[in-house]
Amino acid sequence: MGEWEVDMVATRVLVNLSGGADEEINFNRTFRLQAVDIPEQPTNNDSPLERQLYEIRSAGLEITKISEFTEERQRAGGKRQKE
Repeated sequence: MGEWEVDMVATRVLVNLSGGADEEINFNRTFRLQAVDIPEQPTNNDSPLERQLYEIRSAGLEITKISEFTEERQRAGGKRQKE
């Protein structure tokens, strides 16, 4: 199993439908992902929490850290696998 860091550079645009100015919010983050074992599919007897945990981990990845994306990381390049 492995661990990766993925950079996301995005801008969220809040549209003012009443004719005012739109607002742009930068959302630049680095996500650290880790491969996890996919759990067994829940049964009808499992709790809502157990079913939610299955949904979260069913892709085999889990976000372990979210941090601010920095200029330094941008110069170093996009996504890369951690050693």
